[in-house]
Amino acid sequence: MDKRSGEKMILRHFYIRRFSRIAPLFYLLMLLYWIRDAAVFGVFHPLSEVLVNASLLFNLVPSCIAGFVWASWAIGVITVLYLIFPVIHRYVLTFMERWLYLYFHSDRVELVVFCQILRCDNGIPESG
Repeated sequence: MDKRSGEKMILRHFYIRRFSRIAPLFYLLMLLYWIRDAAVFGVFHPLSEVLVNASLLFNLVPSCIAGFVWASWAIGVITVLYLIFPVIHRYVLTFMERWLYLYFHSDRVELVVFCQILRCDNGIPESG
């Protein structure tokens, strides 16, 4: 996301790129598995299950975690990751930058505090 920091609507483009990479092949496989399950195994997936799978959020629904496309649980995990990634990128990176700043600049803070302690006599700062 840092490479595209100058883009307008960066978050929208992030989600469009991710969706366009994952969804087309997944939807094709979902259609093929839906037809195969009905024709070969006689299993008819209810519309609610098909819609949950089509939303790519089936990992959030306990009865649909596995999905009916083989190994679709991985797609569900990636989708949830992509949903929360911008938050992680913004706040964790900011947290890490702050932590690193404090870590590498703590010697200056310690020096200032040490100098303040040396100027004090019995806890009362000297005047002048």
